[in-house]
Amino acid sequence: MHLHLYGYGSMGRLHAKKLEKHADVSVDIIDPPKGYAPSTKRCDAAIVATPGQTHCAIAEPLLRQGIPVLLEKPIASSAKDAQRLSQYPTLCVGHIERFSPVWERCKSARPRFVQTERLAPFSGRGTDSSVLLDIMIHDLELCLHFFPGELLDVRGIGISVCSSTYDIVNARLEFPSGVAQLSASRVSRVPHRTMRLFGTEDYWSCDFKNRTLHRMEWSKGDLAGASVPLSSVDPLEQEQAAFLRFVRDGTPFPCSATTAARAVSLAEAIEATL
Repeated sequence: MHLHLYGYGSMGRLHAKKLEKHADVSVDIIDPPKGYAPSTKRCDAAIVATPGQTHCAIAEPLLRQGIPVLLEKPIASSAKDAQRLSQYPTLCVGHIERFSPVWERCKSARPRFVQTERLAPFSGRGTDSSVLLDIMIHDLELCLHFFPGELLDVRGIGISVCSSTYDIVNARLEFPSGVAQLSASRVSRVPHRTMRLFGTEDYWSCDFKNRTLHRMEWSKGDLAGASVPLSSVDPLEQEQAAFLRFVRDGTPFPCSATTAARAVSLAEAIEATL
């Protein structure tokens, strides 16, 4: 299998390193500003790890040819572009938390209330878009797994600190089956990625950064809870493996382009309230 890898920034380099483990996969890196010229060799599939505003221009010509494409999040920088790209059946979107061992165990929860906190130190990258598409998009996409219905109400507050866009955002989203309260910052002193799931029967405390999970089974009178054992899989390796299975035999990819597009629509709905 021959792959084209677009973008050789931090995520692109990680992809390239992980792909070395697949002996049957060859890779051409494409990133002209960094000295990696476009390849003339036809690819069987492509991974796009470039800024979100470039995704349409890079991915759509490939998708029109029926070439499978793995787009790193967000699917696009606008809901309009995201909706258009999501119509292509060979598109997969790399929301990496979908491949976390924490998510693998807690995705069966049925919460009525979700509370997330995703904080990162300022890196200077991604400031052409707000923290909504840069960081909060992870949790917006996960919340759609728990609350697939239409958005009923949205409220938000945002602060610009180090860029011309919002660097800190807090949002409250109401759906027919529950409520999500989300906080994201890219100017935090320390990184932090947690999700708390409150249901009528149990409670889950999820730490995606430290890869720990704690559960209380309230319906059984358990108010102390216990740690949930997790596997030691590498999320990016799992993401790549899922994409390669999709390319080889059509195995469904865990994060659908439709859900990824809805997450961008949620981000736009929040930004409209700021």
